[in-house]
Amino acid sequence: MLRPISVDETWIEHIAIGVDGPPEVEAVNRERLRIHEHVQGPFGFGTPDDAEGWDRVQRGARGAPEMPILINRGLARETTGPDGRPTSHVTDETGMRAAYAKWKEMMSDA
Repeated sequence: MLRPISVDETWIEHIAIGVDGPPEVEAVNRERLRIHEHVQGPFGFGTPDDAEGWDRVQRGARGAPEMPILINRGLARETTGPDGRPTSHVTDETGMRAAYAKWKEMMSDA
């Protein structure tokens, strides 16, 4: 979960989600937690790369506020679905555009 705190601070939180049910699902939940720790824990194989990327984005945005962040992959083929939400291909950066638009909205209302 990414939670904007201010224009130069974001709280990043990883949450492991388990399933609810009879006692035998506890083994499944323990395995899911171990996988989550392996990927998103402080020494997981995903977190260090992600943290580096987030740090570079923050430094880049601070360095030149007028500098655009290119997140245009799939922009030309993006359409709106019947529910009003954008539809796109799995490799498109639609979600990133939505996240930045929401961040801008939240920071503008502060």
